[in-house]
Amino acid sequence: MKSFSVTVESVVTVTLDETKFTKEFMEEFNSTIFAADDLRDHAEHLGWLFATGRIENGEFVEGYGSLLDMGIEAKVNADVTDVEPV
Repeated sequence: MKSFSVTVESVVTVTLDETKFTKEFMEEFNSTIFAADDLRDHAEHLGWLFATGRIENGEFVEGYGSLLDMGIEAKVNADVTDVEPV
């Protein structure tokens, strides 16, 4: 049996409706999910969730609710950048 180490680089474009990230939302999110200081922190977290296939556009996501209602969308582009035999 052969094994390969495959490096995949993903670029995720995350679009956020900044008007939905009110002071009240941020306080509730920080107290229940994790400390996110700003939109960049949310984009990073959401980008990782999308890139790893844990969420898809339009889903309900803990801490955010309906992504559609929150104005959150993402587009994932992935390219295999390196394949090495192990």
